[in-house]
Amino acid sequence: PDAGTPPPDAGTSPPDAGTPPPDAGVVSFDLGETTWTPLLDASLSHFYKWLPSKGRNTDPDGVFRMEGNVLHILGIPANGLPKDFGYLATWEYFGDVRVHVEQKWGTAKFPPRLNQPRDSGLLYSMRGPDQIWPQCLEFQITEHNVGDTWMLAGTGLTTSVAVVGATPPVFAPLGSSEHLRGGQLVRSLERESLTDWNWLDLFASGHDSANVVNGWWVNGATDIEADLGGGTWASLTSGRLALQAEGAEVFYRNMLVRPLRYMPPPPGAVVLFDGSDLDAWQSSAGGNPGWRLVDGAMEVVPGTGDLRTRSSFGDVRLHVEFRVPASSTNAAEQDRGNSGVYLQGRYEVQVLDSFGSTLAGANDCGAIYGVKDADVNEAFPPGIWQSYDMVFRAARWSGSTRVAPARITVVWNGSVVQRDVEIPGSTTLGDPEGPGPAPLRLQDHGHAVRFRNIWLQPL
Repeated sequence: PDAGTPPPDAGTSPPDAGTPPPDAGVVSFDLGETTWTPLLDASLSHFYKWLPSKGRNTDPDGVFRMEGNVLHILGIPANGLPKDFGYLATWEYFGDVRVHVEQKWGTAKFPPRLNQPRDSGLLYSMRGPDQIWPQCLEFQITEHNVGDTWMLAGTGLTTSVAVVGATPPVFAPLGSSEHLRGGQLVRSLERESLTDWNWLDLFASGHDSANVVNGWWVNGATDIEADLGGGTWASLTSGRLALQAEGAEVFYRNMLVRPLRYMPPPPGAVVLFDGSDLDAWQSSAGGNPGWRLVDGAMEVVPGTGDLRTRSSFGDVRLHVEFRVPASSTNAAEQDRGNSGVYLQGRYEVQVLDSFGSTLAGANDCGAIYGVKDADVNEAFPPGIWQSYDMVFRAARWSGSTRVAPARITVVWNGSVVQRDVEIPGSTTLGDPEGPGPAPLRLQDHGHAVRFRNIWLQPL
């Protein structure tokens, strides 16, 4: 592929992607659209170089250099002498970010790793002084182990493993939870190429992360933390990004970053859930909600039924964040983190684990259920918080006669995936259409989906 081409679905959108549908109201707002920002340029202006024997930005041998659109690391003659372990680090700190980079191995190797597997790495949430292994998490890039996670210089995490206490632990999406600290790694589910370009994607969301290799979710972590000294540990949620030089020639291209948009409610918004209580909600029958509060989120308790807001709404701008749980790879499509957001209880925007899926049938994540698939698949891996931003225009009525259908625009994880789409009628399992406002509804479809940061602006 052209080295300058961004990954598929990179978030570019047609002009006026933020324009609300007709008659959407007078409120001015940010719809949460995002785009990819490239980090690699001819002068490496977003980075500083660090080598332990040279310090910052002293690289006489050209260990780190751009060749056209490609970063070439250790593309220098081998002379049998050891080469520093170092890195190219961003000046900027990143948190709540999606990182894409493409990697391919060269042929040269250098002492002290001359007879060992070729090695490099993508460091993230990197803080503190420069050193060979700074305080951070590492998305490992090593022959046969691309996607491993290293905890460097006093960091820790919780992950799901195949066998608790194994050395090393191996990531298993449906395994058992294990808390790990300091100098340890979590083995990934290997999916890399040794001869071609690898497409690597990191999702760093608060104190959670996910590693994706060539489209496969291979590793995940939560409760990422750092040792602050004196026995004090704290959540590690942001830091620099870096690409390592560790004794092997390696090429990188298309290093792009894109923010995850977890937008706080603007002044005057109606806050439906801020993590503290379920006071704005009731069961579908009007009783107390049966879902539970966990870690600042509301979680579906399967079998307890849908939740409805106590208040009713008409035209709205709505923000909802959701997180789907891991599912068995053998699970049917609709048995993977299924839930839904029903505008006025009538029109469903689907919630589903659609990561890596081909969208079809108008029933995947981002779909207006049974009406239209999302224009692009913006699904994140399970365990990573996702966002919907919607502008909804209710159906128009003259008495009991509908004179105009409902319409909706949906921004999913920063991309417009439904643009002013007409909804011909109630979607499957939706309440009957009718004049006047109605409650928002969240669906219990038998899976422990979580929701947080729910707010809206009446239009």
